[in-house]
Amino acid sequence: LEKGFIREMIPRRDGGITFVGKARSDDPNVPKNTLFVGALKANGTPLYSFGRLGRAVNPLQSVWGSAVGIDRAPGGKFFVAGNFREENDAWRSLVYRIHIDGSVDDSFHTYTSSASSTSRQRISDIAVDREGRAIVTGTYRPNRKTTRILVMRFESGGKLDRSFGQGGRVLLGANGRRDNRGTTVVPLGNGRILLSGEVPSPLNPPS
Repeated sequence: LEKGFIREMIPRRDGGITFVGKARSDDPNVPKNTLFVGALKANGTPLYSFGRLGRAVNPLQSVWGSAVGIDRAPGGKFFVAGNFREENDAWRSLVYRIHIDGSVDDSFHTYTSSASSTSRQRISDIAVDREGRAIVTGTYRPNRKTTRILVMRFESGGKLDRSFGQGGRVLLGANGRRDNRGTTVVPLGNGRILLSGEVPSPLNPPS
């Protein structure tokens, strides 16, 4: 990237890599920071057959944002997770799936979270379990005084898996605390999930 950063990358079957992160632009007519998914050949040069000149098609063209995680999906595809906001709007999260050529997989309904003046959501990591389901973790803020560790699981078509938690979501961490945050998710066998994150110290009372 000329400007921006790479957040995560995974090897491709052809010996190259697919990576995600954030691209920056000085063009006043486009968002300054945008989601970025790119691919490189094994020799480190751009894979121009991937998306548009080595950059995957972005399902949200005119928003600020950053891709934070990528993992393999069944059929040689990739799940991508990120966070975005429109001008003067709250941060929201999204999950989508792309083909190996960088085009958006329309058979997976792109997920975008809702937001209000007080509630918002951000994703930190994404992983895929043995059944091919995408699982994400991050932070959900229901109000200005509370953040919760967020875990969500998706069905193969992109809808939240209603058999998981409450409506496809699990919220962890004490109410009334602003220091809860999920950072990493690792699917295990038999439907189990390993999480890492941050929770407030019991020695520090809520403000």
